[in-house]
Amino acid sequence: NAMGVQERIETLNALRKNNKRIFVTYGSALAEYVVDKIELEKSSIDIARGQNLDTDFLMEFLEINGFERRDFVFEPGEFSIRGGIVDLFSFAHEFPFRIELDGDIIESIRSFDVNNQLSLKEMAQFSLVPKIKASSEIKKASIFEYLEPETLLVTLDSFLQLEELAKGWETALQNYQSAIDLNSSIVSPHPKEIWMSPKEFVNLHSK
Repeated sequence: NAMGVQERIETLNALRKNNKRIFVTYGSALAEYVVDKIELEKSSIDIARGQNLDTDFLMEFLEINGFERRDFVFEPGEFSIRGGIVDLFSFAHEFPFRIELDGDIIESIRSFDVNNQLSLKEMAQFSLVPKIKASSEIKKASIFEYLEPETLLVTLDSFLQLEELAKGWETALQNYQSAIDLNSSIVSPHPKEIWMSPKEFVNLHSK
């Protein structure tokens, strides 16, 4: 769902910019492959106050990356342009941003509430991140690549976490094989394209 996609991209973007954080998650989420860090950086645009903003380039970037133009934005992946005001709802943030332009120069950036359109906080900059599509063409990696090698990893109920991952892997593998055997027109990706195997996860976890 859109909220889940937004939360994941928001987390990855935060780790990309500063990985010295307390990061709380669960085993199967750690085992799931995410967009490669370099791929995420290439797909993102940093927008800052005082910067020159080419609205034609911005619109082209937004349309190519699946953003939809609206009169008012309400959900991630939407944008609107009204004169010198540009509203953007990036997939990397909880709230959308309103950019006020003086000619081509960004005069101010504010987050705002979609329900009443009122400003929440003035910002110096933000990262515009599109929805990273689930595609075999997108380079993927372990989320551990976003973390420093000396990151402290604390686990609770590790046996239960591994058991849940193994169950999910086995279910996905059975569904994949059934679709292949039945010559189904819709075949989900092989589990190895989505998650690390339980064995790979244990090996990585133990490093």
